[in-house]
Amino acid sequence: MKKLVTIILGMLALAIIYPSQGFAQKEKTEKKKKEKKEWTWEMPELTGNKEFDDYLKLCDTLNWRIQSYTDSITFYHVVKIRQTNPETGELLVDEVGNPIEEIRVIEGDPEGEYNMRGTKEALAQNAAIIMTGMNILLDAALVTTSTANATLALPSLGLKALSYAKYVKAGPKMASYALKEIKELNELCKEQRKQIRAIKKLQDGYANSEEAEDVKISTSKLEEIGITDVATVVMPSDVYQKEKEAADLADSQLPDNADDEIELDDA
Repeated sequence: MKKLVTIILGMLALAIIYPSQGFAQKEKTEKKKKEKKEWTWEMPELTGNKEFDDYLKLCDTLNWRIQSYTDSITFYHVVKIRQTNPETGELLVDEVGNPIEEIRVIEGDPEGEYNMRGTKEALAQNAAIIMTGMNILLDAALVTTSTANATLALPSLGLKALSYAKYVKAGPKMASYALKEIKELNELCKEQRKQIRAIKKLQDGYANSEEAEDVKISTSKLEEIGITDVATVVMPSDVYQKEKEAADLADSQLPDNADDEIELDDA
């Protein structure tokens, strides 16, 4: 009897790794009819089997890191900021009647909540986000390579293997999500990083010239460096001034060459 149970559990383990062609085809057809479901993960009790428990811990860590990353990730945008009179709400205009606007970097949603950021601060924060994503991809790869060993360890769990098999299936789902979705998020962050770097280069050029008293970039200059899709945000001039001062202060506390040490564009 004990031998029979072992054989059945062994077949179960193989079925997890090598599903039959017919079942795989049926599953593929059903997926077209159903909406794709995200995995659900709840850390179970450890089994006492070191190899399998190590796999559970890997999955639990990956699950936590994915959720933390997707919940906390923030994006940066190059925007045109127009100021309004705090009392009347009317747009401030220059001597010829054009709205006064300045190109700046913001963190957040241009159509929702956001905060102005200096280019050096934005690049430092952006680099931290990219590095976190890259580390999660390494964790996902580790879970992927460990899944086969965890599956082969299932039979040693005895009858508990039946209830723990679902955790072996959840691991690859998490890893697949990370390898696809988080990689795409990282690519978006890298694209934004290129734009911020381009803005910083322009600002540094203005700051080192004698042509402007303040660091301002025109829309035409953005087009020259390939930035064409720029949102316009509006804020009261007093709020703008506070945000600008805070952003400039944060940048002033960072070294000018801080970003030179971080090469992530082609990572």
